[in-house]
Amino acid sequence: FTDLPRDHWAFPAVSEMAAAGIVEGYPDGSFRPGGTVTCGEFIKMTAAVCGGVFAEAGAGEHWALPFYQEGLSKGWYSSWDLAREQLDLPVSRALMALTLSGAMGDGFELREDYDALLDSITDVDSGALYEYEILRAYGAGLLTGYPDGSFRPQGTLTRAEAATAVWRLAALLPEAAAEAAVTEAAITEAAIEETPEAPASGVIFSESTEERGYYRWDYAEGDRLQYNPYGFPDGTAAFTYYIISEDTAAQQSRLKKMLAEELPDMEDAALENFLRFIEKGHGKYEHGIFFEHYGERGVLMNLAGDHGSVYIYPPGYSSEYWEPGEQFF
Repeated sequence: FTDLPRDHWAFPAVSEMAAAGIVEGYPDGSFRPGGTVTCGEFIKMTAAVCGGVFAEAGAGEHWALPFYQEGLSKGWYSSWDLAREQLDLPVSRALMALTLSGAMGDGFELREDYDALLDSITDVDSGALYEYEILRAYGAGLLTGYPDGSFRPQGTLTRAEAATAVWRLAALLPEAAAEAAVTEAAITEAAIEETPEAPASGVIFSESTEERGYYRWDYAEGDRLQYNPYGFPDGTAAFTYYIISEDTAAQQSRLKKMLAEELPDMEDAALENFLRFIEKGHGKYEHGIFFEHYGERGVLMNLAGDHGSVYIYPPGYSSEYWEPGEQFF
């Protein structure tokens, strides 16, 4: 999408949901991540993630009616909660939580103490409308709150935030996750069959690159084509760090090795900054971005839920969207 650069915090979610046909852009090639989402649009996203075959709306009917009726039949909401007359109105965060909670099914159990979770949200009290559904969606990480501790049930989400919510839902649903794995395998297999002359479809990395313990994409070397949905430029190094892990020391060791190879004599400072950034944001914010330069290399650090990533771009590579410093969402 023309208005969603690779370093936008919602790029992975929007890209994957768009590739799966869950979300769509506009005829001019934009996605408009800051735009509002209607009830009909959000119900369609949710229904599509949960799977199924949907008939087209009849003549004179609202385009989202088949998806709306799917939600009704599965008990995600009632016509009292969400009337068909509301399909073109912006969806509230409370109704999003209601829909997501219904789509999650009965199998999900809160990992946190219910009362403690309720106390942590300043504007959702016991007995509030959709209290239980809000806490389920919040506890599952599908929707997040704000730095002041509020949830703002009557507020709305942007298109980027809504795409991220259903992306997380897809990861939570076993059937959806299985289908995604099959789709990913098919895409990867197709990419491997392509030729190196078409790097936009994938990237080449050599055996020596694999042995590093992290990915560094090199179009100029190697004999395998690896699917790369994010279109990293030639020479980008990337490492994914799982915050909740039993091998934290081993991860840090591998990450430091990568930093030493890519940022010689600056690895200690880079590792310290990354760990500080992760510690500062984890558990308080769902997303974070931290960008800075180390010599000629631009380094983008990303926080997304329970994992962080480090992307070290090739010398001289720049983006108009990069601003030094950190941001949390």
